[in-house]
Amino acid sequence: MTRIKFGSPRYARDLTEFAAWCELAEQVGLDVIGYGDSSTLWIDPFVALTLAARHTKKARLVTTVTNPVTRHPAVMASSFAGLQAASNGRAVMGIGGGDSALLNLGMKPPPLDYFEAYVQAVRGLTEGREVVWQDRRLKLQWPVQRTPVWVAANGPKTMRMAGRVADGVIVGLGVDEAAVRETLKHVGEGAREAGRKMEDIEIWWMIRPLISRTEREGWEQLRFLLCGGANHVFRFTFEGKGAPPELHAALTQLQKEYRTDLHSDYRHADGPNAQLVDKLGLLEYLGRRFAVTGPPDQVAEGFKKIASWGATNFLLIQVVEDRIGALKQMAEQVFPRLG
Repeated sequence: MTRIKFGSPRYARDLTEFAAWCELAEQVGLDVIGYGDSSTLWIDPFVALTLAARHTKKARLVTTVTNPVTRHPAVMASSFAGLQAASNGRAVMGIGGGDSALLNLGMKPPPLDYFEAYVQAVRGLTEGREVVWQDRRLKLQWPVQRTPVWVAANGPKTMRMAGRVADGVIVGLGVDEAAVRETLKHVGEGAREAGRKMEDIEIWWMIRPLISRTEREGWEQLRFLLCGGANHVFRFTFEGKGAPPELHAALTQLQKEYRTDLHSDYRHADGPNAQLVDKLGLLEYLGRRFAVTGPPDQVAEGFKKIASWGATNFLLIQVVEDRIGALKQMAEQVFPRLG
């Protein structure tokens, strides 16, 4: 079996605790330390990831994810160029269309062609090239290192775009078999359009893991995160995303009532977003699509099953109060079962 690799996105309100978690992440062998970019919810990602660079030596440092709206391409490129220097070349720009970072500011995600052009502009700047952005010529005026780009993609069009231009893909579509196979299909189509090989594109799958007494108990504890996943994935369209037609009405209602100001906030694990999942009868569907839960053996078998479909790189969303304890638990009880 292909080696399964793990990373984990983080969101910090306490940088001392975050630094300790980064040290543990390095010790247990996480390949990726991720950090979200949502200015009204969490500390700035470049501050946090620069701190992570000081407390780690091997893990890649990835924004999970930033967006193409709140920072000008030159500002974004400059920040990543600085992070590359601070981390000895371990920085990766993970970027999506935009979620809570935009919605909480009253902004909207941009069209796909703007998104693709933004990605190309930032990449060019971090390669030291001159680029043209909105009729202006731009160039970073100091020695820089190329920053790889991972595009966050949930729908067919964005997946194909990622296959054409990105070094990697961050997938939030889900980890059931249909979602995995659809992702590989669309990213592959984009890669072929650009004359690229799938082996040249890293694909990382967002997943919500939890060690719990039973699978259902784990889903219940993760309801607020399951709700956030559904709100993001099905925001614009159901086309190509595999949602059963009989659930479209419930998922649409979920989006209408979702509280973006409480996005991924464990302090409201039983709050309005969690209650939406119960009210709309979506617990089992969302649990099977976005999570792997249960006793350690069951969680490990869940990862193995998903890997057999072609997904072998996982970003563990562990939004809990005791993040250090949660990571230790995974490292001690699940990772050894995966070899």
